[in-house]
Amino acid sequence: MKKILIILLFFLVVLGFLVFVGGNNLNKINSSEVQEIEITNPRSNFTITNQKDIQNLLKVLQKTELNRKYFHSHPDGFAFMIEIRLVSGETTHISIRSDSATIDRNFYKSPASLCDEVDSYFESIKNKYPVNSF
Repeated sequence: MKKILIILLFFLVVLGFLVFVGGNNLNKINSSEVQEIEITNPRSNFTITNQKDIQNLLKVLQKTELNRKYFHSHPDGFAFMIEIRLVSGETTHISIRSDSATIDRNFYKSPASLCDEVDSYFESIKNKYPVNSF
């Protein structure tokens, strides 16, 4: 009986760890489900509507490994804010800083390369879309 209780407790601890430390939920988003992506940085703001551009931005976001953090330890601010609007009406909000990312109020530690890659992609497509007014 004691062994069963220990095994059950171990299983629950492992399950809890997987739930709280699991990867980012961006891997669940398929580009065909995305209606548009609004991307903002301190210099500009525009909405991506072309499916190829949406697919390329999602590839940049999905290939990065994010590690879950349990509290927000930085002052407010962002390098990029991204709002992914799905055809179903759901929205995912992402805030990217140089060393962290927030996805729908969940905090993640990210490599600095994520911010650099998003910035590079942002610069490569910003002239294709009209700037949104604030």
